[in-house]
Amino acid sequence: MKIVLFNEEDLITDIYESIDELEIEGKNFRWRTGQLQGVHIQYAILADSVQLDESNIGEKITQDIKEQDQSAKFIFVDEIQQLRNEITKLKTDLAELRGNRPTP
Repeated sequence: MKIVLFNEEDLITDIYESIDELEIEGKNFRWRTGQLQGVHIQYAILADSVQLDESNIGEKITQDIKEQDQSAKFIFVDEIQQLRNEITKLKTDLAELRGNRPTP
């Protein structure tokens, strides 16, 4: 796997290669031989077969590359549950504003 970091202009700022056993928790990434903490820019998790390496730093990331992003596979279940809880709370708040009971 590869981690590709890119900024708001879609310019590639860094590429980490040979990533295995990747775990993502919030803004922190861990893998067998390294880690990144506090990632506050956009990223894509790509297969090793995607043709990107350090020579591409500074280039614009293409839509085709973005579509190959596999980051959803690595989000911790806790984060998914947190999002579900937020959705439930928003539904409850909306129902209260409308004067109705929340729907499950």
